[in-house]
Amino acid sequence: MKRFLGQAILLVLAAAICILVVFYSGEIVKVLKTEEMNRMEIWAKATGVLSSPGSDESQAIGVMLDIIQQNTTIPIILTDSNDSILMTRNILDPDTLTASNEADLRKILETMKTDGRTIDIDLGNGDRQHLYYGDSYTIRQLSYYPYVQILPVGLFILFAYVVFSRARRTEQEKVWIGLAKETAHQLGTPISALMGWTDLLRTDDIDRQTVADEMEHDVERLRFIADRFSKIGSKPELNDTAIVETISSTVDYLSARLSKKITMTFDIGENCRDMAVRHNRTLISWVVENICKNAVDAIDTADTGRIRVTLSTDNRGSALIDIADNGRGMKYSQARHIFDPGYTTKSRGWGLGLTLAKRIVKQYHKGKIFVRESEPRRGTTIRIILRPDRKQPS
Repeated sequence: MKRFLGQAILLVLAAAICILVVFYSGEIVKVLKTEEMNRMEIWAKATGVLSSPGSDESQAIGVMLDIIQQNTTIPIILTDSNDSILMTRNILDPDTLTASNEADLRKILETMKTDGRTIDIDLGNGDRQHLYYGDSYTIRQLSYYPYVQILPVGLFILFAYVVFSRARRTEQEKVWIGLAKETAHQLGTPISALMGWTDLLRTDDIDRQTVADEMEHDVERLRFIADRFSKIGSKPELNDTAIVETISSTVDYLSARLSKKITMTFDIGENCRDMAVRHNRTLISWVVENICKNAVDAIDTADTGRIRVTLSTDNRGSALIDIADNGRGMKYSQARHIFDPGYTTKSRGWGLGLTLAKRIVKQYHKGKIFVRESEPRRGTTIRIILRPDRKQPS
């Protein structure tokens, strides 16, 4: 739930950043469009005055006044040849320096001189004026624009890093806890059996040879479990062996230990008995066993349960292993998460078995494992696909 909340917050932040950038950009575009329109109107008036044969000084002054009036963003100071201030424009804009007296105006003028933003105006007869100007409001907005983008994006990246780091740490903790519990679960059955055989040995009326054989089976099972866990985290050895033997031995082991109310069958498809698939028998056996145990847990003990394991092939020569049960089934929202670490539909459990199964099939064998179909109160079918050639893309 926390992971989904973090993802939702990230989506909201990303949407907010996009909206902010689009809105800010749109506002700047509007201002630029208005300024361009004003410049075009001034250009049209000036062209008309200059082209008119009867134009006089009053018309030229009118155009100059229009130019001055339509400048609503660029701060300017007009001075005479002695730098006496004749006129100011947009200096008192709240986003620029305030100029309440001559001293403030002089400071602004010196700043404009230092920046070198000066235009000399020749009035003729040796008279000159100087036009000093600064950045317009639009230019200042554009100068802030990269920071407006970088700040929220940086915060978003930082927040995302924190969220995903915590999610990863939580997931790792779940894996380690689940692995410890899975180890205890795997060891529980043979250890319990050995304890039972030990009690039987203390009685007189017992076939000691039979007990010894069964204890040997359970000790072999312990060795088998230790071998399984030793392969986690290391590169397993894969061999081209008959996949039917791996599945058959696993099904036989489980069938002998299931409740009498649960029937387990293994159907072998045509041309599959001698199918050689590159795989690790210990790990694939673990995968099949894990899925079958989940199927057992999904079956109501009051009903007659059925677990059907089917081996078939496709036109690419891949081994298709379907494990179907008539248990409680799942909704789609559950089925799409059953391979996630820590996710479980059972009241007891730790949600690691299917995660390990997926890792074994997908990462070690370059195969696929997924819920083929599932329906509440009708059962679930999980499919495993093992490629004939490990180098073939999955």
